[in-house]
Amino acid sequence: MGVIAKVEVTGIDNAGNNLIRNFVIKSAPTNEMMRSQLPIHIAYQREAYMYTVVLPEFNKLQLEKKILKPFTSLAKHYKSFLNNRNEAIILEDMKAHGFYSLLDRKQPLNYEHEVFILREYGKLHALSFAMRLHKPKTFNEIANNTQEQYFCNFNKQLRIQNYKNYSAKAYKVLDPIKDKNIYDKYNKFHEKIDDIASEITNGDVTNPYYVIRHGDCWINNFLFKYEDEKDRRSPIEICFLDWQMACFGSPALDLSYFIFTSTDKRTRDKYYDKLLKEYYDSFSSFLKEFGGDPDKQFSFDTLKSHMKQYGIYGLIWSIMILFVCTSDGDDIPDIQASSNVDDVIAMENHNTKHLQLYNSRIRDVITDVERLGFDHF
Repeated sequence: MGVIAKVEVTGIDNAGNNLIRNFVIKSAPTNEMMRSQLPIHIAYQREAYMYTVVLPEFNKLQLEKKILKPFTSLAKHYKSFLNNRNEAIILEDMKAHGFYSLLDRKQPLNYEHEVFILREYGKLHALSFAMRLHKPKTFNEIANNTQEQYFCNFNKQLRIQNYKNYSAKAYKVLDPIKDKNIYDKYNKFHEKIDDIASEITNGDVTNPYYVIRHGDCWINNFLFKYEDEKDRRSPIEICFLDWQMACFGSPALDLSYFIFTSTDKRTRDKYYDKLLKEYYDSFSSFLKEFGGDPDKQFSFDTLKSHMKQYGIYGLIWSIMILFVCTSDGDDIPDIQASSNVDDVIAMENHNTKHLQLYNSRIRDVITDVERLGFDHF
């Protein structure tokens, strides 16, 4: 949530050399109605906490343990301003370092990008287990300050109506006769979606396996760098954006959110197990660098169990995110222009020129969730 501005600052250093610095400033929405319904101030507090406390603590541990290839997939943070209604975060503009614009959100990522992201998530999640091992007091303090905030602070009326609007769109891709089995399962899921979301995002029940999660794992929150800017098939670096929804919880929440919003059915049919293995191999090898024991701390069998328990999270977000992904910019209403909750609810019920694309992708997600036997479906 925010308005993005890019700033270039020029100057001269003490030696008389010309300097250029590039920044990105993310500023909070000021619309009063929007702020009354969404946890905007809390979201900026959380992102600032991630940049000023959590991620620096992770980096400090990596330095202390002399990790050769640390997790560094984030922008440099310069300053956060947290005055109510004037929140802003200043970051380094990663495009100045060869990172390119966001990829086409309408298209699923290719296998090379998917694996690269999952390996980085493996590193990020391993840091929580490493800190729990070496600095349990610090980790517990961080966990106490990173409780889930989206589902518990979002206006409940708006949240439930938002779910129902998007879920109803997904409903239409199923035939009550031809798809009776999945249709009936989806109907039960549809009726309980808010309760399910609240239950599976309760990080306390996942102890001792919870990690500090990225939280918002869709395609618009990744920047990539390539060896050759003309060949963007395989990235060599990645930058994770937007830590406003970061919180503690099962690693499976990040994985299911990412996999089901950013891959297509062909990839999931062929590589789902392999993608989980790529994630886990990265997690495991990175945790071992800290002296951890992945088989005891978070085994591959435990990961698979968590995917079954919490994988439905991928469907919950796909219902909404895939609609945004398959919409043009002018299809998406400007919520900041709204003056009351009813306006927002009406806006969230917008249509897209690419409805057929959305229908195809969300149907694939629903059928895969049923095929994989996730809980709550």
